[in-house]
Amino acid sequence: MATAPTVEPTPDGRSLPGSLTGDTGFWLAKLGFAATRLFMQTLEPYGLRPKHYAVLSMLAEHGPRSQQAVGEILNIDASTMVALIDDLEGEGLAERRRNPTDRRAYAVHSTEKGEELRATAARAIREMDDHLVSPLDEAERIQLHDLLVRVAAAGHLPHAVPPGFSDASGCCRHG
Repeated sequence: MATAPTVEPTPDGRSLPGSLTGDTGFWLAKLGFAATRLFMQTLEPYGLRPKHYAVLSMLAEHGPRSQQAVGEILNIDASTMVALIDDLEGEGLAERRRNPTDRRAYAVHSTEKGEELRATAARAIREMDDHLVSPLDEAERIQLHDLLVRVAAAGHLPHAVPPGFSDASGCCRHG
């Protein structure tokens, strides 16, 4: 079993107790909080929040989908999805269009403006990712990513991943 790295006291003599520094859940929570804040700060100049970015990314990769399907895949409840799509439509980043095969249904489409903004934000997110894992070499970065995907895919944290996701899906592999 690996030992936790030593955490040196701060200049004023304060340090975290060993019972915390040896707790993986503590580090995941602490790093998750910090990474979430950094992710939000990175998206802020583009007028996006993480869920907006997720919807635009989903549409960019998988094409138009019903609002319900996008919500199910991203694990976003229906009322939040309505608000998100309203926001994106209001900014001209996405639009609802009638489904040609079912006039009662609508599909959400990314606009050209939405795709351009998403692509620009994606570059900033990649730079943020690089900064976040800068202490690691490339092999360690891939290993960390793969381990996080595997933990998420195990299903112990049901809201961490979309329904139907599994490590075997290969969706998040580095190539």
